[in-house]
Amino acid sequence: MVIPTVGVKGIFVLAEPLTNKIPPGLVLTCTAVRSLGDFVSQGRDPFTAVYEPLQLTKEQYEAQAKIGTYVATLRSESTQEFRIPVEYIVSAPQPGGVAYEVLAMTANLGPISKEKDLTFFTAAIQNVIKDKLGIDSTVELVKISDTQHLDMQEAEALEQARENSINDRTTDSSKLVVATQKIAEQQVEIDALKKYIVDNSPEAETPTP
Repeated sequence: MVIPTVGVKGIFVLAEPLTNKIPPGLVLTCTAVRSLGDFVSQGRDPFTAVYEPLQLTKEQYEAQAKIGTYVATLRSESTQEFRIPVEYIVSAPQPGGVAYEVLAMTANLGPISKEKDLTFFTAAIQNVIKDKLGIDSTVELVKISDTQHLDMQEAEALEQARENSINDRTTDSSKLVVATQKIAEQQVEIDALKKYIVDNSPEAETPTP
């Protein structure tokens, strides 16, 4: 038996015969812990309010009523609610834990030519996620509309507009590419100047016999 703390959130594990009453992995929050007497004081029958919906017997209810059990109210993020006698709670989240949830990133890219190779794009996204979050992710492109055909003029105008936008170089990664290219160009100039200085230094002059 585990009496959860009101407000804890996470995975609750139940004992038989209630093991399958909560979907596996469902995150729940304990919103209340009440005694059977609380139900009676509200004019409600604890058996019909709690035990009968869980297909627990009258004998099970009466045995637990004698020892003064409690009922935990567990609620999902979609407000699905479960009332569980604490005798059937095997484990509950500990207070002060860190809540985690699985996230997926989505971005509507608009119409993309079926002939365009986007391997570089998915690889770049994976690298950004790895660099910024330390997560090895799988990036997949998902088709979200029926295939549409644009005439050549419309397609060329669309691609040109996108190319012009890319040339703006406003993102951090674009700025890095420009900066790296500029550094490389400057290094070529530096090397050329060094060579000129060496070639024209007094030590480099050939002595006259």
